[in-house]
Amino acid sequence: GTQLTATVGSWSGNPTPAISYQWLTCSQEGVALTAATPPSDCSQIKGATSTSYTPAPQDVGSRLRFAAKATNPFGTSVRYSATSDAIGGPPYFASAPSISGRARVGSTLRAQTNVKALATISYEYRWYACNRSSRSANVLPNSCDPVAIGSTDTFVIVSRPTRGYIVLGVTATSGDQSATAYSASIGPVR
Repeated sequence: GTQLTATVGSWSGNPTPAISYQWLTCSQEGVALTAATPPSDCSQIKGATSTSYTPAPQDVGSRLRFAAKATNPFGTSVRYSATSDAIGGPPYFASAPSISGRARVGSTLRAQTNVKALATISYEYRWYACNRSSRSANVLPNSCDPVAIGSTDTFVIVSRPTRGYIVLGVTATSGDQSATAYSASIGPVR
């Protein structure tokens, strides 16, 4: 949420080169470099082609680089900045949580959280029994009752619930910030 601005340095050439810009998100710390291609742990941020960029929730935990490319009729030269510090912010669900396991009595279900954060994360898991299926992730259907709440990422189906579909809710907390998301349902439980 805080705008970053890159310093592009000075470029020369004859004729004067045209300069284009690109922000990249990277998974590792790295030094400034000159190369025709970006580091292998980096990918371009779509639409981030000016000298300023405001990190988005999906950037939490990653590092940023800025690339400046100078082009004239005789060639192209690219320079990459060193990486930024890791981007901080609230926990962010890279994708909706999901449930692995079979919807059968006696089965153990496991939560897949898909959360990114800069700091240590604590989790609260809420397992729900629902009257109907829900393919829409991140929305808890109206017809659900909690059947287990706690810090464990597993749930054992000990009996066939009256409400036959299972949905997982995950609250991720990092520092004093948290985010909650829901899985699509699995079931019906047999």
